[in-house]
Amino acid sequence: MDEPPRPAVGTITPANDAPSPHPEFDAVVMTLASLLGRQMAREHFLASLEAANAKGGEHEA
Repeated sequence: MDEPPRPAVGTITPANDAPSPHPEFDAVVMTLASLLGRQMAREHFLASLEAANAKGGEHEA
């Protein structure tokens, strides 16, 4: 199934198609959201690694 082309980074069109009154603010918000998402994913990944390593730790030689 073909997906529609994704817009280039920083070119998000508002749902109402009106131009954004503060495009610089939109770019900052999107950057922060991306960084927060990466941090949350990193924390989740590390927590799953710790959980996987804790399961069989007592029986290892």
